[in-house]
This record gives sequence, structure tokens and C-alpha cells, in this order.
Amino acid sequence: GDVYEGSFRNDMKEGRGRMTFHNGDQYVGEFRYDQMTGTGTMTYANGNVYTGDFKAGRRHGTGSLRFANGDLYKGEFVRGVRQGKGLYVFRGGARYIGEFKNDRREGQGRYVYASGEEYVGGFKEGRKEGVGVCIYADGRRLKGFWEDDQFARPIDG
Repeated sequence: GDVYEGSFRNDMKEGRGRMTFHNGDQYVGEFRYDQMTGTGTMTYANGNVYTGDFKAGRRHGTGSLRFANGDLYKGEFVRGVRQGKGLYVFRGGARYIGEFKNDRREGQGRYVYASGEEYVGGFKEGRKEGVGVCIYADGRRLKGFWEDDQFARPIDG
């Protein structure tokens, strides 16, 4: 089962503590009213590490999530998922800064490829969508409407 080491108050986990879960995940940080609430670090059995704010046992607020594959996300979380503004750096050198919704790129953002090429504009469900501009490494620009991650048509004028 799960093992807790730390402070108690009124028979509830309260204050600083360490919780080791039966699946191998481990949390070190603050507890309030028997739940992970406040700041802490969760080291997941799969190698991912999250450091930041927790509320009612979930990532909530601001924090950083380093993935076992080397990727890194820094930004806002809501009820356990990336939501709001954030920066995602891929281990290969690409990066995205912008809005997230339900753990995906969604809204306005900027994606810079490792090659130096970049896209600035709308995203939906992690893909380029709506008005945007692609700026190539040689300076050329392709501005227009994007659909399902593909350039659809130029903007008139």
C-alpha cells in the first residue's frame, strides 16, 4: 500500500511530508486536510518529475514538468493538466510558447522548430489552425489560414 511519513494534525496529513505510492510514484511537499496541497515535487515511476503547486492531490497552479524523454514544460496547470500559458521545450531543440488547453497546444502560440523555422498563430488540439504565419529560415513568410496542421489558403491583401 501507500506509505506516508510526515506531520499529522487531527488524524490527517498536515504540513510537510513524503508519500510513497504503491505504484512507485513519490511526493514530497505540503499537505493540507489529508491531501497534497501547496508546493511539492512528484517523482513518477515512469521517470517524469513535476515541481510546483498542488491542490487537492493534483497539479494545479504553476509548475514545471520534466519528462523522462528530456522534454520540459513550464507553465500553468488546472486540475492536473496543462492549461493556460506555458513553454514546452522538446529534447530535439524545438519549442512552443503559448496557450494550452487539456494538455494540448490550443489558442495562440509560437512554435520554433530546431531548424530555426517558426510558426506564429492559432492552434487547435495541438495542430496549426486558423490565421498564422510560417517564417522560414531564409526569411520568407507564408501567411494565411491553416487547417489541420496544413496551409489552406493565403490571406487576401
